[in-house]
Amino acid sequence: MLPVDHQIAFIKEAIEKHLASDDDVLRKVKNIVAIKGLGLLTVAVLLAETNGFLLFENVSQLVSYAGYDVVENQSGLRTGKIKISKKKIPE
Repeated sequence: MLPVDHQIAFIKEAIEKHLASDDDVLRKVKNIVAIKGLGLLTVAVLLAETNGFLLFENVSQLVSYAGYDVVENQSGLRTGKIKISKKKIPE
């Protein structure tokens, strides 16, 4: 049996190869990984749980599925804090 560190490295490599095996998936992954704070494994889980976003027709449905919404407090030229809200987005 391989040590846990080797198993983790093996699985990460297998996930990377799988994601790179399809050009459409690779394009989506590159776009999502460009978002600050999202890594390859997070994106892989996101794609797996949403069936490659095929379950959603628009962004509102995805945000609703996640249960969170990003809210920015702004008025005119003033930009306030950005926070996460759990309010439901109207469809």
